[in-house]
Amino acid sequence: MQTPKESTKLSILNSAKEEFLEVGFDKASMRKIAKKANVSTSNIYNYFTNKEGILEQLVQSIISSIESGLNHISSDDHVEKRLNFSYETLKNRFNVILFFVDENRDILDLLLFHSNGSVFSNFLEDFTERITQLNIRQINYYKEHKGMQSLVTHDFFIRNLVSFFLNIFVEMIKNKKSKEEILEMEDNFLKFMHYGSKAILLDVNES
Repeated sequence: MQTPKESTKLSILNSAKEEFLEVGFDKASMRKIAKKANVSTSNIYNYFTNKEGILEQLVQSIISSIESGLNHISSDDHVEKRLNFSYETLKNRFNVILFFVDENRDILDLLLFHSNGSVFSNFLEDFTERITQLNIRQINYYKEHKGMQSLVTHDFFIRNLVSFFLNIFVEMIKNKKSKEEILEMEDNFLKFMHYGSKAILLDVNES
């Protein structure tokens, strides 16, 4: 059972999320958040230092989940296994991401499209860059340890591949596409990603 303080804090968070999604972080006002939460503006400061603190609380769980995922795909074990990923493995991993996005679309919408003026203003660009550099490190590992010297590690090429993959989830949120709509097209998308990558690796191994 929630205490009155916990209930008030949750009300402030929900009201802030609604306000951020309606007008964006930079244009949201503490006064309007307080009005929606049915509390005084001064009372908000008993729970949060400022507007940024509210946003950080809203996205904290999602950011932690994303960091956990990045740590997993950065592991040596994952790098080794990735070379032998089957189509079904890729599909299963895609669906894990898809379900995560679907379950957290409000907060991801907030991070991607309504966080301008906050520390998360460049969330997508920063995330894309991190995934790009992670892929470059993995490719360099394959070149050094697997003899795949002709694999391309140019930032521009890798970043565009990463952006292409991430963009299906970005567009899903932006255009309010349902999980079911994405599932209808996932085979075409994933076959393009999987067999295109396999073709590159095959060419490298045969060269």
